[in-house]
Amino acid sequence: MFDGTSTPHSTTASFVASPPIAETLVLRTAMISAHSCGINSLSIFSNSQVLIKLVKSKGRHLEIAGLLNDIYLLSYCFTAIEFMFIPRLANARADSVAK
Repeated sequence: MFDGTSTPHSTTASFVASPPIAETLVLRTAMISAHSCGINSLSIFSNSQVLIKLVKSKGRHLEIAGLLNDIYLLSYCFTAIEFMFIPRLANARADSVAK
């Protein structure tokens, strides 16, 4: 499913209450951006194992419940979508951008 192309994006926020909120906001923003660009198939890689497990299982987490619901609804906008965990050490490019 992954054709090897990726696009770099960045954003800033003046205050985010916690790392789980920040990670979930980034994921939701990436999905919105992909959808607005007309992308039909999407592979999302994240080093947040907890977030990827939640999204794949359609799980619930009180702190990010609304954001997760947005992600679940946005998933229906794509003909194919996958969420995959990638360890930070295996993703030096994203780790350097995040810092």
